[in-house]
Amino acid sequence: SAAGSAFSATQSFTVDTTAPTISSATVAANGTTVTVTWSENLDQTQAVPGSAFTVTPNGGAGIAGTASAVSYPAANQTRFTLSSAVQHLDTLVLAYTKPGSDPMVRDTALATGNAAATASGLGATNNTANATPTPPALVSPADTGRVNSATPTLSATFADPDSQDSGKV
Repeated sequence: SAAGSAFSATQSFTVDTTAPTISSATVAANGTTVTVTWSENLDQTQAVPGSAFTVTPNGGAGIAGTASAVSYPAANQTRFTLSSAVQHLDTLVLAYTKPGSDPMVRDTALATGNAAATASGLGATNNTANATPTPPALVSPADTGRVNSATPTLSATFADPDSQDSGKV
């Protein structure tokens, strides 16, 4: 065409090639709900299985997330449920294992998004509620028993479901 026009100003754009990374993780008071915050917004159409995540308490065996898909409580968060509960005062470490194929954690970059890489050794905040121990139960002397001593010895037992708590009666 012989038509002409003035040139427009120079334009630029940025292509996102950075994969999302985990910023933080928190276990809720119930000990099974884990919320992971990522460095950027995520593609919420990805039905990532919770089993892609593991929480390890106190350096022991890891507790996997359930197979149910994660939820997205915020644009940059995933939430999943652990297959069993962690306990109050447990020191927690989070790991994410990138699945071999979709669905997987991805950002919202154009086309297929940048997939998050496998990550491990990430500390997680533990907000698990402190479970109430059982009331102490007298062991000796027997209940209603009499002790003929100026310095009697009593013993009792109790149970605390939180393995990291310790105490005395």
